[in-house]
Amino acid sequence: MRTVHPADYARLSAMVPENACGAVYAHSVLEGRQSGIVLTDAEQRSLLVWHRCGFALLFGDSGRAVLREIGDMIQHPAPYKRLFLFAPDDEAAAYFCGNAAFSVGQRLFFRFPETAPDPPADPAAQEITPEILAQISGGNTPAISWDSPAAFLETGGGFCVMRDGVPASWAYASAVSERETDIGVETDPRYRRQGLAFAAASAMVRFVRQAGKKPVWACRAENLGSAKLAAALGFEECGQCITVTRS
Repeated sequence: MRTVHPADYARLSAMVPENACGAVYAHSVLEGRQSGIVLTDAEQRSLLVWHRCGFALLFGDSGRAVLREIGDMIQHPAPYKRLFLFAPDDEAAAYFCGNAAFSVGQRLFFRFPETAPDPPADPAAQEITPEILAQISGGNTPAISWDSPAAFLETGGGFCVMRDGVPASWAYASAVSERETDIGVETDPRYRRQGLAFAAASAMVRFVRQAGKKPVWACRAENLGSAKLAAALGFEECGQCITVTRS
């Protein structure tokens, strides 16, 4: 596969189905809102969009030659840091399943119904400022998805609940497209099971809707806590896909 010049992004974006699982990550790159790498085969029958966070989405005709090349990229991810593939169909999933070189999982996707009321507001949730952002650390942070604090604060945004003077739980825009915002959530282990993630995520849902976008959510199938939180906020499951990464 070859790298696509940004001048061709708009034309190739038509290859991304409107309701594809995780499409917001592809559109965020194709629209130039977040960084990533876009690749296609010589005939431009397949499209691979790699988002800065490591998620890679495959669209179009994923024949065995393309899947074999992507498998090599998963095993040797430079310059991609990591490549976490969302398998688009049964053919792609079957290619990687049963191969010990790959770790195969399942990801669930959720959307917030347009007619649903906003989740309740909580005054404990405050907007993430540059000062708060500098204190946020952990496995799921804005730094994973954004090139710089300035880019996150200008184009993404998020909310945080503070405890003991430090960020205890935060919800933020992990991917942003013209139509959707994917919400990432993390809670410091010291402050879990206190309802703080609900407060931060509720503020983020309201923020996204007020901006005229659709809130979306995703998590690993085994992450029952995230799935339950999504349901409590009012999200509804809308799809699932096989995921592939290096073992």
